[in-house]
Amino acid sequence: MNTKEKIIVEIEALPESSLSVESIRYQILRHHQKIADEEKEESPYHNLINYCRKEIMGL
Repeated sequence: MNTKEKIIVEIEALPESSLSVESIRYQILRHHQKIADEEKEESPYHNLINYCRKEIMGL
């Protein structure tokens, strides 16, 4: 599941009353922060591999 799909699943799981623009923005920001935190925990070698995947291969 890619990042966009994960965000959509998280948003769809929210109660309908909390589907405001601010709530959706918060969910997206929270998800991106979670990804950033996970990347910090990886070694520099893994960070380089991830960078290459994102920038060179477009993954």
